[in-house]
Amino acid sequence: MLVLLNKHCNLKLTKFIAKLVECNHSSQYHFDKIKPIEVTSMNLNQKISQLRNDNNWSQEELAEKLNVSRQSVSKWESGQAKPDLDKIIALSNIFDVSTDYLLKDDNEEKSNKSTNKHHFSLSWIQFGRLNSAIWAIAGAIYFICGFAFDNWDSSMIIFSITLILTIIIRLFAH
Repeated sequence: MLVLLNKHCNLKLTKFIAKLVECNHSSQYHFDKIKPIEVTSMNLNQKISQLRNDNNWSQEELAEKLNVSRQSVSKWESGQAKPDLDKIIALSNIFDVSTDYLLKDDNEEKSNKSTNKHHFSLSWIQFGRLNSAIWAIAGAIYFICGFAFDNWDSSMIIFSITLILTIIIRLFAH
């Protein structure tokens, strides 16, 4: 059964790879012309300019698609003016990007991510403190029970060693 399944999967994979090769050599698809996206910090005017250039459009061509003048597009790209909200929506549709991508400053997104990392590390510190408190309480209970009832079986010894090692590791981890 496993051999049949393996042959079936290999056959499907071979067909998939053959289709990829066929698409790559077909005149209908131009994978060699795909440009990698460069990740840089950009604001609205730079994004409009970059997206227009990525589509190989002139300012005039973009202006025609938006029913505005070429000078308006030029002012948007130079940062002298900002497009109206309806034009931002049209830009997002034309370039197939979200309005969030167009409007949010990349630096703002990066600062939000670093803030989230800070909150995440605080939660790990709180988790570590809670973990230490639980170990301390459990250790105290085991030691009290061990001395009070004189019950030192192998599980108590293993627990005690684990507790001591955990405390030592936590002390040197900070």
